[in-house]
Amino acid sequence: MSTHGAQGTSQGRGRTRARAAIAAIGAGTTIVAMAIGTAATASAMPAPTATTSSVASPAANTSFPTQGAPYVVSQGIGTARVAYFPQVPAGATGVHYVVTATDVSRGPKGSTVTTTTTSNAATLDGLVDGEVYDVTLTVTTDNMGSSAPSNPLTLRTVPASPNGLSVAWVKPGEARVAYYPQRYAGAQVLHYTVTATDVTDPSAPVITETTRSNSAKLTGLIDGDVYQVTATTTSTVGTSAPSKPLTLRTVPASPGGLYTSWVKPGEARVGYFPQRSAGADIVNYTMTATDVTDPSAPVITKTTRSNSAVLTGLIDGDVYHVTVTATSTVGTSAPSTTYTLRTVPAAPGGLSVAWTKPGEARIAYYPQRSAGAEILNYTLTATDVTDASAPVITATTRSNSAVLTGLVDGHD
Repeated sequence: MSTHGAQGTSQGRGRTRARAAIAAIGAGTTIVAMAIGTAATASAMPAPTATTSSVASPAANTSFPTQGAPYVVSQGIGTARVAYFPQVPAGATGVHYVVTATDVSRGPKGSTVTTTTTSNAATLDGLVDGEVYDVTLTVTTDNMGSSAPSNPLTLRTVPASPNGLSVAWVKPGEARVAYYPQRYAGAQVLHYTVTATDVTDPSAPVITETTRSNSAKLTGLIDGDVYQVTATTTSTVGTSAPSKPLTLRTVPASPGGLYTSWVKPGEARVGYFPQRSAGADIVNYTMTATDVTDPSAPVITKTTRSNSAVLTGLIDGDVYHVTVTATSTVGTSAPSTTYTLRTVPAAPGGLSVAWTKPGEARIAYYPQRSAGAEILNYTLTATDVTDASAPVITATTRSNSAVLTGLVDGHD
């Protein structure tokens, strides 16, 4: 047999053995392909090389189930709890759920909050109130990779707290407080609630006012007390955190304990006791006297910085109603409780001589108003104008006339 015929026979046998070996290899088994030839040919070729082929890695699994969007369970200030129905392939191990909330209100500057859990609900803390978030769910595994993020849930947070609280005005027992509403995540605002807490008297009831405008009138305040005022916003999502507190100083409490120091013809001094001023400086006190005997008489006022005032120009015999107000840098108090001031009696009038006798005479007169006070007595005084050195003669009586004795006949 020729050399060429011998080589052909040898190669045919080799190919037969190779096919048999390949037939015996199972699926998924690494296959090594080698060049086969004669000994002379093999010695003339480079050393054999091998290439490896394997099945796809689990991390590249593109058939992971699609995840549904989360839904809201509950919301609070700076937080929300969402739940979901995760789709997990059979045989997955090390399963975790990654919930991501991306602030879309601020565009590229928006923050992201991420929570990883093994349960079917997750709490998102650190949310910015008043912002809108896109919330997605991603399922991760140890052996099958991760799902694509779910379709987003649009999460509207509770409103941001109102700010810039200010006092519009203060009156006795009431005040109007204004504020600036803030972001509310596109939800409908239902109302604002303003709360005033008395820090002077913590036992006093808390005052609240609900409104839909940007200011609220607080009534039932205790004059002279200091209040801490906050505001919240309530939307269809929930209620914001309270605003930063505003210190509200009320008008002074009304002066009390009015009393008469003294009364003289045409004037009187009335004292009083100042009350709390909510820490504000007192500017002055104003006393007002109104004639109730003669309502047409002018009202008398006196302004002072002391604890009493002298009222002048009073009509003797009239009754006056007196009140006092305190004015601070915040405002003016309500008038004090009315005090009844009785003036001295009006002077008797219509003096006339009833009769004269040697050394004596009876003088009559007409009593006048006494401001409702009881008359104790009347005193007649006779002064000798002919002889200024002569003694003054007086007579005291409770009747409407009196007898003067000891007169010097012939003198006026």
